[in-house]
Parts: sequence; structure tokens; C-alpha cells
Amino acid sequence: MIEPISVYKLAKHVEDLLTNDFLLSDVMVEGEISRFVQRSNGQIFFDLVDDNASISCTIFANSVHYVVGNKKISDGSKVVVKGKLTFYKKSGRLSFNVFKLEEAGKGDIHARLEELTRKLSAEGLFDKEHKKAIPRFPKCIGILTADESAAFHDIMSIIQRKNKHVSITLFPVKVQGVSAAVDICKMLDFVNNNYADKLDYIILGRGGGSKEDLWVFNDEALVRSIFKSDIPVVTAIGHEIDYTLSDMVADYRAETPTAAANMIYDSEELKDFMNECIDRGANILQAKLKEYDESIKQLKDIMNISISGALSKRTNEVEILWKQAETMHPYKILEKGYSMVLDETGRVISSYKNLDKNKEVKLVLNDGAAKARIIDAEPNEI
Repeated sequence: MIEPISVYKLAKHVEDLLTNDFLLSDVMVEGEISRFVQRSNGQIFFDLVDDNASISCTIFANSVHYVVGNKKISDGSKVVVKGKLTFYKKSGRLSFNVFKLEEAGKGDIHARLEELTRKLSAEGLFDKEHKKAIPRFPKCIGILTADESAAFHDIMSIIQRKNKHVSITLFPVKVQGVSAAVDICKMLDFVNNNYADKLDYIILGRGGGSKEDLWVFNDEALVRSIFKSDIPVVTAIGHEIDYTLSDMVADYRAETPTAAANMIYDSEELKDFMNECIDRGANILQAKLKEYDESIKQLKDIMNISISGALSKRTNEVEILWKQAETMHPYKILEKGYSMVLDETGRVISSYKNLDKNKEVKLVLNDGAAKARIIDAEPNEI
């Protein structure tokens, strides 16, 4: 029976194998730089990758000037490095310590990504006009992520804490590996075909990882699948600094799974929203009432003007009629030298036929009256 050994012995054995392997102590490797980071002390860390593998690399601060010099290296740079493979027992980490670095142009992986980005952009897949609105107060949310993953548990715990009334449905998918993109595409189709009328939106998420771990989210088929989804899609992939083509095509990009979960409203946010709606409604009503008041005031002014005009017109007409009546008044005629003849009852005698001989009559003049007796009466000869 084989006796177990300690972790230290195993780690020491791996270290000795690497140290004694001549090839691994002075080897040249060609690849593409990914996850390039330079610390404040000058030390550089990056992953050297190709289509099938990656390895962590380090350039120590005291050798950066010699190794890098004036070379402009960053994510996507294709390089040939020379160095030594080192195993760190404490962390169990394998690192390639770089002694020499030569540029070899732009990396194929980076170039293919740029080409795909330009292609999809030209087709309009990233245009804002295609983005669907994310409901502010969802009732049901679908989550596409790995079953039992940290990302799923983070999202669930935050949503349940903020609002237990929001329904969550998990649709487990692979989020890493060669078959992950196909798996996610199939699940997106399934969800759209069976849950389009049940879900307010979908969260497509996974936790942090290397660029190679997240590379699946740059898959063209996946990007197109997100674009054609009838249900709005929120991406929550990796960390804030991670940005994939899936993020670019999504209806909304949350920086992390935690950020996606925090989009869910709580009771205070709902209360604030309702108060906001009430205030907005009150302002609209107040504005309408003010508008109606102005309309009524204008109508009153128009009516006053109309009435005033009508009264003025009628007043002028009355004055004209009054003047006409004045000119026709009997006393106005008397002023011209005429007189009126009245009988004993005070009625005006307008015909000689009503004047009897020796009949007493009254003569009304402009400034007085007189009694008279009829001597004779005869018709006009005119």
C-alpha cells in the first residue's frame, strides 16, 4: 500500500522536477499577452495565451527596464519570451519568469476579436435603437448561469433580501469551456420559446475570471442569440473592468452579478417611486388647473369686451333715437312759432271739422297758453 505524503513534500517534488529540467529553466515561448498589469513598483504580470492554453508570467521590477525597455506591450500584443518556469510551494502557483521579451506583432486572438467587433458593429447589433427597456419593477426574472455557482448565490441572496416578492427562475448553463457558447445559445432559445410571456428580463451572468475564462462571451453565435432575444437581456459578466461582445449587444450591462441583483427595487424604492408619481401627477394637475384658470380669464375678458361693445353700440343707438324723438316733440315745434289747439278735455284738435262756432278752446304756445272762442272754421285752401 502506498503511504500518503505531505503537501509540502509533493510541492517540493514538483519544484525539484522543474528546477532540474534544463528545458524548463531556459525556454522560449510564443503567445499573446492577456490580463496585462503593471504595479506601482514597476513589476509586470500578464498571461501568455494561445487558442488552447495560458500560463502566468512575471517580469520583476529590477529587470523591467532591461526586458521591456521602450517596447509598447499590452493586451493583444504577440510576443516571444525567454525565461524560466518556477513553482511557488506556498501558493501552489506556477509562473514563467521572463528574462527576455521580443515583439512579434499583433496577436491573432486580439486581431480576430477586433475584426468580429467591426463586423457586428457594421451590422448594427450594438446600436442603441435596438436596446429593449428593462422593467423598473419586475415580477419574474430568469437567470442563466452555472448551477450552484457563486454568481447565482450572490444574485439570489441579494434579491431575496431586497424583495422576496420577485420570482427567480434558474436556467443552468455552462459558462466556461469550448461548449459553453452553444449551451447558452440553446438555453436562450428555449427560454424565449417557453417563457417569453412569463419573464420580465433575463440575467446572463458569471463570476470573475481570466480573459480566457470569459472568452466564451465573445462568441459570434452567442452575440447574435442575445441580439435576437425577445426577452430583454442583462449581462453581468466578471468584474467591472471585464467587457465582452455580449455586454455590448445586451440590452443592459451590469458591471458584476452583484450589480445586476441590486437593480431589483426594495420597499423604500417603491415608496419613493410612488411618491414621485404622486408629485408628478400633482404638478401636472396644478399646471392644468392654471391653464384652465387662464382660459376662463381670457373668456371673461372676451365676454366683457363683447358686452361692453354691445352696450356702447346700444347706448349710441338710444342717443340717436332720443335726439330724433326730441326733434319731433311737440314743444320743439312750438319753438318755431306754431301752437296747439286743445278742447275742453285737453285733447289736441287737429281738424277744423272739430271746431264748433262759439266753442271755447285752449291755445298752447311755446311759452304759455291762452283761451280763445271760435268765430268761424273752414278748410285750407292750399
